[in-house]
Amino acid sequence: MNLDCGLCLVRNWSRDDQESLLEHANNLNVARNVGERFPHPYTAADADQWFSLLEDMAEPTHWAVAVDGFAVGGIGVELGRGEYAKSGRFGYWLGE
Repeated sequence: MNLDCGLCLVRNWSRDDQESLLEHANNLNVARNVGERFPHPYTAADADQWFSLLEDMAEPTHWAVAVDGFAVGGIGVELGRGEYAKSGRFGYWLGE
C-alpha cells in the first residue's frame, strides 16, 4: 500500500526500515504514550520480532509512516475477534 499524504507516505513496512525504526522507536516518550506492548528500550530483537509478526499476517493491518523515505512511525488497526469481530482498535505512533 502507498498512501501519499503530502508531507508523509503511509506504506508497507520493510526489513530495510530496521535502522530507522530503531532510531525512532527507541524513545521513552514514544513508549510512554503507546502503552505497555511497545517496549523500551526498543532493541534490534524487538524490531526482528515486529517484522516477523508482519510477515506472518495474512492481510496487512499495520503500515509505516515515512518522511523523506525513512520510517518515522507506524499506523495500524487491530481487528476485533469473536463478539468484537465487527470492530477494531486504531492506533499510531510518530517519532520525535
